[in-house]
Amino acid sequence: MIKLLPYQQEYMEHTTRNFVYDMDTGTGKTYMGLYHWRHYYPESPLLIVAPASKINEQGWNRTIDELLDDVEFEAISYNKLAKDWQKYRGYFVIFDECHRLKNSTGKWGKAGFNLTRIADGFILLSATPTPNNWEDMINYFKMFKLTPNKTQFLKKHAVTINRFGYNEIVDWNQTDVIEAQWKSISRRLNKSEALELPPLVFQDVLFKASPVYKRIQKTRMLDDDTPLDNMMSLRHGLRVNTNMKDKSDYLKEFLDGTKENVLVFYNYDLELEQIKKSIPKGKNVFVCNGHEKHYPKKNEWGDVENSVTIANYKSGSEAVEFTYTTVIVYFSPTESYTEFYQSYGRTHRMGQTDHVTAYKFITQATIERDIYRALDNKQDFNIKLWEQEV
Repeated sequence: MIKLLPYQQEYMEHTTRNFVYDMDTGTGKTYMGLYHWRHYYPESPLLIVAPASKINEQGWNRTIDELLDDVEFEAISYNKLAKDWQKYRGYFVIFDECHRLKNSTGKWGKAGFNLTRIADGFILLSATPTPNNWEDMINYFKMFKLTPNKTQFLKKHAVTINRFGYNEIVDWNQTDVIEAQWKSISRRLNKSEALELPPLVFQDVLFKASPVYKRIQKTRMLDDDTPLDNMMSLRHGLRVNTNMKDKSDYLKEFLDGTKENVLVFYNYDLELEQIKKSIPKGKNVFVCNGHEKHYPKKNEWGDVENSVTIANYKSGSEAVEFTYTTVIVYFSPTESYTEFYQSYGRTHRMGQTDHVTAYKFITQATIERDIYRALDNKQDFNIKLWEQEV
């Protein structure tokens, strides 16, 4: 059974059968999406479309198992949607991270639009459904039958100049009309409006162990045949190879789906390289570690937006403040409870005026699970106990 919080119930009063859930991270879009299906389309089969990284992480599966009994559903990636959208006639569709559909001429945008024409109903979920400008809204307006096509929308609303033989959009006409249309199919919910949310929320994001991790666990050797012949080197080899690729893929999708200021904690230089590669273009990037200390001063915090701050535990868990951030991502765990406790204290502290959500990236059936078990018990990771287990 799905029970909504008061602010979610109030939000639902403004929805229609097909709707855009324009909600900040940590406000419960998954719960709201499932409730919408049960409320408006209880007889329709359920399809969830999400980025591949979120499908692999299986967060939707866990939430459905938690809330609903014996529910059959399908969850597919946007790549699969592009190939198989015709198979889902008569379904109710939840498009998670719906900004993937913004390009009306791209394969995902076309497939998403086509599916809405044969589906029983649909909703769009995203913290950033409108990442750039009104041109990114055209496919949504097509889905909701507010415009017949891109050409007509641009003809009616776009102000263009011809530059080097190309019509460049420089402004928009009748923006009050566009805004009214958008508000007729969507509603914004900022995290600060969700008064029932606790001031600090932790959420687990789960991954499967990589084949490399399993091989190291079995052979105690790296891929280049370097032996891990003591517990220190084995622990390091396992930690670095839990599943950095899937974590990076998920982080990229996550960052692409929010404009909140995000703080990412890491341990190893190899992780730092992967994190930097996962940051989408257009983000403001700050770094705090033993080599770099580049982050905003207090008098600049009010101007910081759409940023990613990367910090290692040693440098970023004490004597600094990141209260301009409202989201924390633990790319990997520290083995020190003191460092862990102090790390979220860098954001969740006096001067923070917003709710904070912290995401713990945890690779299941690996040393990371053991480390987080210790941290959750307010203890340092007990290496000697782990040595007995391995």
